[in-house]
Amino acid sequence: MSFKQILCIFASIIIGAIIIVQLLPKPKLSFSDKQELLRTIEKLNSELPRKIGTIGQLDCVTYDTNVITYHFTNFGDSSIDSFYEDNYNEIGGIMKYSAITLNGQNNAGDNLAKLLDSKGLIMRIEFKTPSNKIFQWNYTGKDILEFMKSIRISPTEALCTIIDAHIKLANLSLPMESNYLGCVNTIITNSIESALGQGENLLKILHDSNGVVFVCETNEQETSIPEIREYLNNPFFIDNFTTLLSEDADMLEFMNMLVLSHSNLTYRMKNVASTDSIDVIIPYVILKNKCNHLFRNQL
Repeated sequence: MSFKQILCIFASIIIGAIIIVQLLPKPKLSFSDKQELLRTIEKLNSELPRKIGTIGQLDCVTYDTNVITYHFTNFGDSSIDSFYEDNYNEIGGIMKYSAITLNGQNNAGDNLAKLLDSKGLIMRIEFKTPSNKIFQWNYTGKDILEFMKSIRISPTEALCTIIDAHIKLANLSLPMESNYLGCVNTIITNSIESALGQGENLLKILHDSNGVVFVCETNEQETSIPEIREYLNNPFFIDNFTTLLSEDADMLEFMNMLVLSHSNLTYRMKNVASTDSIDVIIPYVILKNKCNHLFRNQL
């Protein structure tokens, strides 16, 4: 079963939303507003379809009777149907948190919600599965604004909440061994697996200020903390390390999410036989340079 569609779709949704927020005037949707919206969607569609990691693609964006719909196709098999059916409400809730991650880019999430509300627009997320079954979630600006006010957390905290929910939906728990992560196909577990070596385990995931921290444990047979410490003296190490990580399609989608929430990524390595530890920090600015958004320059 593939669970990766939960997280990775948000990057494409958010980019399209940012463009619409930037170009669409306020307040009520007039005839000229509709024409501008249609031109904006046409521009966005000229860059589509866009593959999302290894699990699907954003096919197109449409507008009809005040509803903006993002159409996605999932790759995989029919087991995705039962996953959506069993977790429909949970997935809908996770998507609301994605709007908060948008605020990492000049409060774009708040601006999007206000725009939807002032124009009377509805944002619809639509997934088509390999068996041609359709799943939809609708969001009004009022819904999103009320949700944001009810929890008041930072974009990075929202992303950490999405990660936690994603792991829970995948029926996993921490700590996780590196040789077990590949047994379940998710953006999060695939991202962890691409960075962990043999003999390394993920102990927990933390929120630290404006960063997401993967706390890992190593026995140093495969990974030497003193060696990593030496590598960090090389000013090109972090950039090269990030480039290596970004070669994995699913890890790249996770980096996109970090960028949209304006978050850093830290790998905290601990020695299982001692108290020695080290942080490998990938700052937002490097993640941004590696992300593959079509509209990256507008972030």
